[in-house]
Amino acid sequence: MAAGCVVYYEPEEKDATRRFKMVFTSNKYPGLMFGVAYSPDGVHWTESPNNPRGTIKLEPQGGIKWNGAYYVNGQGGLHWAPDGWIRTLVTHVSYDF
Repeated sequence: MAAGCVVYYEPEEKDATRRFKMVFTSNKYPGLMFGVAYSPDGVHWTESPNNPRGTIKLEPQGGIKWNGAYYVNGQGGLHWAPDGWIRTLVTHVSYDF
């Protein structure tokens, strides 16, 4: 089950099985590591065999594709502060999804 996701739609994608791309978090991956999946229609999804992705936790909140790069923003990582642990805004960038 996905806890959060961001979906990109690219009608110009040459590989019809990857017209829809998703970044998601799931209890399937420990520590809220994120995964990616692909779909030809936005309904039937295939997870990447390279999941999980990323080196830090991510709760995806939004994403864009700009100048050939995919950006996904969200809450991620925990950092200690005098008042306790706090979450921070994280942006992941990829040119090859």
